[in-house]
Amino acid sequence: MTNTSRLARALGLAFAATALLAVTTTSPATAQAAAPTEQGADASPAAGGQFRYQKNSAQPLNSKLTWKQGTTVRGQWRAGSGNGAQIKNSCAKNRGWLPNGNYDGRLHAADYNGSAIKGVAWYLSDKKCHNGTLRTELFIHSEMTRNGGQQCTSRPDDPTCWEGAQDYASNGCIKLSPNDIKAADRISRQYGGPGYGSRRFPNLLVVTGPNS
Repeated sequence: MTNTSRLARALGLAFAATALLAVTTTSPATAQAAAPTEQGADASPAAGGQFRYQKNSAQPLNSKLTWKQGTTVRGQWRAGSGNGAQIKNSCAKNRGWLPNGNYDGRLHAADYNGSAIKGVAWYLSDKKCHNGTLRTELFIHSEMTRNGGQQCTSRPDDPTCWEGAQDYASNGCIKLSPNDIKAADRISRQYGGPGYGSRRFPNLLVVTGPNS
């Protein structure tokens, strides 16, 4: 083997070792950076705005939803969460009020068109209650049509018709009256909240109060 060949071979081995070192040292860091953030990992609201839901143990359907920007309260509305005998059981799916803690926003829409939820809505992240039960399909919503109007039929508890205080009951979501959710929508967007279609809005909501 000539001196030139030996030099080329040595340079080639050195280059290969350098490339291998770069792969083994940078790949884990890259993967870690791309990993999604765990819900509630950081309790500080993004963009300076956040909903706060304060449970009312004496009257769960007369609880409060507040929009705060920093330390300033921009709006506050009556709201309810849960229904029936299990309303204070945060582990009861589709019946109990929301577990305490922080929730990310998954989607904000003015014209959501679900089977039971329509119109102005915020879709929230899933949340485990104190015994580990995973609560899913959680929203902040009202009872209205997709375009924000009212469509009342003869059937009881029509999901597109606000019929009175009993409608603050929900299947475990947070529910406001149509007028109040429209105000919450306007004020939250005006003071640091997500616009329509926004996804992965960190710490959109914090729930406090009894955690039964």
